[in-house]
Amino acid sequence: MKVTKFSIFTPPSKYKRFEYTPQFYDPEKEAREKRLKQLEAEEDIKAIQKGEKPISFRHGSRHVVDYKTQMRKSNIRLVIILGIVILIVYYLFQTVVTMDAATPEIPK
Repeated sequence: MKVTKFSIFTPPSKYKRFEYTPQFYDPEKEAREKRLKQLEAEEDIKAIQKGEKPISFRHGSRHVVDYKTQMRKSNIRLVIILGIVILIVYYLFQTVVTMDAATPEIPK
């Protein structure tokens, strides 16, 4: 049984391989894709103006619902914290009042 103190000096049992898939830049393809996106956007705008394509409001309304639920949760949390603070202040006030009432007066 061979025990090595430092594994730094021994080569790894399995070498790691670096896999590289080259990607080529094609300016013509990029220009063509950019132009296609531009034409599709123009067609969508024209269709909306003519009333042919329905406008979808669902995507934006989901964020409004999330905002409303967050505001509702925040308001509930605020009311609970405010209620706890009011109860603590009331308890402290009652303790001070009962201590004053229980203190005997010193005759003069």
